Amino acid sequence: MTTVFIRRRKRFLRSNLIAVSALLIVGFVWVYPFLWAISGAFKTQIGLFSSGASLIPGEWDFSNFQRAWITAGFSQYFFNTLLYSSASTLVELVKSALCGYVLARYRFPGRTLLMTLIVGTLFVPLASIVLPQFLVVESLGLLNTQAGVILAFSGATGALYVLLFMNFFQAIPEELFEAAKVDGASFPRLFGIVFPWPGQLSPPW
Repeated sequence: MTTVFIRRRKRFLRSNLIAVSALLIVGFVWVYPFLWAISGAFKTQIGLFSSGASLIPGEWDFSNFQRAWITAGFSQYFFNTLLYSSASTLVELVKSALCGYVLARYRFPGRTLLMTLIVGTLFVPLASIVLPQFLVVESLGLLNTQAGVILAFSGATGALYVLLFMNFFQAIPEELFEAAKVDGASFPRLFGIVFPWPGQLSPPW
């Protein structure tokens, strides 16, 4: 019995060793282009083309980052990306939360149709809305402006977030809303109370 157990354990260890070795080779092949790009940032221009597939720079050059940040204008690209991502996320968060809140807490004519249309937009390919977005931005006079880019980004994928917020607000007990209304809470105040503020249980105002 002990001999059989030892044989099975050796076979298991041998199989694991082969599997781990194969996965390490595949992982290295997959990650190698990224490592080569990172090492290329520390190589001189001549070393980049003469070093071949080597990951170790023959001569270290740290001035590439300065040239990329200043000369190539990556500083402007970086701040533009930060602006667009932050502003579009904020716009998407506000409009999705408000839309999900209204759909979850209010009953009005056309609500079911509106929810159906929102769900239907999940099946619309993003590539098919590029031209309509361009026409809307152009008609608003925001073409080639930062506001136009933010508007286009914030209107690309909103249906999923609306549904997530709607399910969240529907899970809140109705008694909480009734108690807030009795205390005279207005719509902005009531929305601020139930909104999932990060790290706190109440709105910051």
